[in-house]
Amino acid sequence: MIPKIIEILSDNNIQQVRAQITEALELVGNMCGMTFRLGNIKYSPSGMRCTLNGVVLNTGVSSIEENDFKNHAHRFGIDPSCLFKSFVNDGKRYKIIGLNSRSRKSHLVATCSDGKRYRIPDEWGKLAT
Repeated sequence: MIPKIIEILSDNNIQQVRAQITEALELVGNMCGMTFRLGNIKYSPSGMRCTLNGVVLNTGVSSIEENDFKNHAHRFGIDPSCLFKSFVNDGKRYKIIGLNSRSRKSHLVATCSDGKRYRIPDEWGKLAT
C-alpha cells in the first residue's frame, strides 16, 4: 500500500504508484466503456510524468496498437493479414498484436512466449502465418 504522503519518489514506491493508478484506470474504464494502458513512467524524486493510452471498447479494437495497425499498416508496407498471427524466431514464439505508428524503425508490436511485449522489425510480419 502507498503511504498517505509520499515525500520522495523512488524505485520502491513508483511501482506501488503505478499499481494504484492502473487499478483506478480500470475502474474508470469499466464506467466509460474504455480500456486504458499506462505507458512508461519517468520520474525524479519530486515528480513524475507518463503516457496514457485509451481505446473505446465498442469500436471493435482492444488496444491502441491494434487500432494503429488497422489504420496505418499500409503506410509501412505491412501485410494487413499478419495481425494476430504467430511465428517463431530464435526459439521464441511471437504473436503480432498491433503497430506503433510513431516508432522510427520497428513498427510492429508483438507479444512473446516469455510474456513480454516487443517492437519487432517490420520484415518479421512476413514470417507470421
